[in-house]
Amino acid sequence: MKINLDNIDAAPVGRNFYTPSKHPYILPLPILGFGTGNIEALSSYICRQAENVSEPAHPYSMRMLRSTIDESDLAKSIPSTSHKDYYSCNGIGALQSRFTHAIQTATKGQVKAQLMTLKPLEFLTDRQNHGLIRDRMHWCPSCWNEDLARGDAPYLRLYWTLKQTHVCAVHNRNLIDVCPVCGTEQQQFPSFPRQHICDNCGHELYKITSKQERLAESYTSEESWFSHANYNLIEKLSSGRYHVSQETVSRAFRRILNTTQLDINDFSEKLKLSKRMVKGVIGKTRRPYFPSLLDMCYRLDIPPDQFLFEPANLTDPSAWRTHTQTEYVIMAKLSPRKKQRIYEDLAKELRSKKAPPVRLSHIASKHGIKASTIRYNFPKESKELARRYRDWEREFRKESNQTLLETLTSGIFSLVRTGVYPSERKLRDLNYIKPHDLRREDVRLLLSTYQDIYKSHGFLDE
Repeated sequence: MKINLDNIDAAPVGRNFYTPSKHPYILPLPILGFGTGNIEALSSYICRQAENVSEPAHPYSMRMLRSTIDESDLAKSIPSTSHKDYYSCNGIGALQSRFTHAIQTATKGQVKAQLMTLKPLEFLTDRQNHGLIRDRMHWCPSCWNEDLARGDAPYLRLYWTLKQTHVCAVHNRNLIDVCPVCGTEQQQFPSFPRQHICDNCGHELYKITSKQERLAESYTSEESWFSHANYNLIEKLSSGRYHVSQETVSRAFRRILNTTQLDINDFSEKLKLSKRMVKGVIGKTRRPYFPSLLDMCYRLDIPPDQFLFEPANLTDPSAWRTHTQTEYVIMAKLSPRKKQRIYEDLAKELRSKKAPPVRLSHIASKHGIKASTIRYNFPKESKELARRYRDWEREFRKESNQTLLETLTSGIFSLVRTGVYPSERKLRDLNYIKPHDLRREDVRLLLSTYQDIYKSHGFLDE
C-alpha cells in the first residue's frame, strides 16, 4: 500500500503557532516601584520584557521599535548609537523619546513610560542634560536581595542613574559600581537582560564580598544628603501628582528671594551662584544646571522637592552652608596607565607637523572616552591642539575660497570665449560651481558682475 505523505500535516509538537499582532513583544508587565522613589528605570523595564520573551535586550528593543514606529519614520527612529550608549534611554533625549513612544503606543497608553526616565526633570537641567545621568550602573545589593525575597526580578532604580546618587536612600549604604569578583563595570542597558548578572564573569551582583560590606557605610554626610534628595524628588514626580515646568522653577526662586528679602545680586553672592543663571531662570529664558541646583538646595538645606513644590520655603540665612564654590566637573576616572597612553598620543600629535592636525575628538574616540575628559585632564595640550586645528581650518578655508573663485572665473571666461552666456545653470552643469556655492554672497556678487559686463557689451539679446 502506497501512502501519500503530501496530505499529512506536520506534528504540532515543537511548532510555534505565534501569530504576530500589530504590536508584538510587549507584555502587560507592571512598573516596579511605581509611585515611589524606587521606581524602576526604563532600561530595566525593557530588559524585563526581553527576558520574558527569551531574547537579548538589544535585539528585542529593535523589534519593539519596528513594531510600533510608522514605516515613514522608521529610519530615523531606529537607534544609530552603539550599544554602550543605550543607557541614554533613561535620560532625556532622542533615544528616550523613541522608546517611550514605542511602549506607550504598544500598550495604548496604559504604561506611563516617561515616568521611568528623567524626562520629568527636563526643566531642572540645561538643554544638553549635562551632569544629569551616569553612563554605567550603580546598585544596592540589599535592595536586590529584597526584590528576590518578594519574588521580583532585581531591577535598576531610576534614582540610581543620577550622577549625584552615591548612597542607597533605603538602606543607607554605598552603591556598588563594579562586579565584586572581576571588577568589571556594568552597563545600565546590557544585551543580556538580567541586569543583576555580571556581563563578564556571570557573578550574581547582589552577592558582595566582605571588603565591600566593610565599605558600605564609608560615605560623607553630603553624599547622603544628595542621594536622599534625589530619592525624594523622584518619589514626588513618579507619583504623577507633581509636574516641573519652567514656571515651577522660576516661582521657587522668586519664593526664596521673597522669603529671605534678598535681591538677586546678594543672593547669588552669598551662595556662590552665577548671577546670570539666576536672572535667566527667574526670567524663564534659561534652565538651571542640575548639579548647581542641587548644590544650591544643599547650601539652603532645603531638599529640591520641597524647594520646588512646598508653598512656603522656610530657611534661615544664618544656617546656610557657605563653603567654597563647587567645581561641577564629573569626568571619567582614568587609570594611571590609561592616562599615560593618552598623554603619549597627545605629545606625539603635538610633535607632528601633519595637516590637518588631529582633532581632540579623534583621540578621545580612540581611547573610548569623551573629549571633555581629555580637556579636563590635559588642559594645556588640549588648548594647543585646538589652536592648531583652528589655525589650519582658517587657512584651509582661505585657500578653498580662493580656489573656488578662480575656478568660477575660469569657467565664466571659457563660456564667454565661445559666445555662451555664463548662466548659473550652465556653470553648474559644467561643474565649474556647486549648487550650494551659488548661495554664497561673494559668488553671487562675482557672477552677477560678469553677467552685467556680458550684457553691457551687447552679447545678450534682452
